[in-house]
Amino acid sequence: MVAQARNDSNEEFVARLTTTAYQVALRQGIKGSFADLYLNLWKALRAEYERGATDRNGTEGRPTCPR
Repeated sequence: MVAQARNDSNEEFVARLTTTAYQVALRQGIKGSFADLYLNLWKALRAEYERGATDRNGTEGRPTCPR
């Protein structure tokens, strides 16, 4: 149950981030399909979020703290 809640909040975060990035992109002007832009943003942001989550969990390279 906790894992599902965490998954839901992760998806919600990526969705909000995608919406914000989409709004910024629209202000800059785009060529092509609005739907393609939104889906491509979502896919890219979700992949980066998952990559960062993997890094934070320590299963891949762990970020180092500057001293």
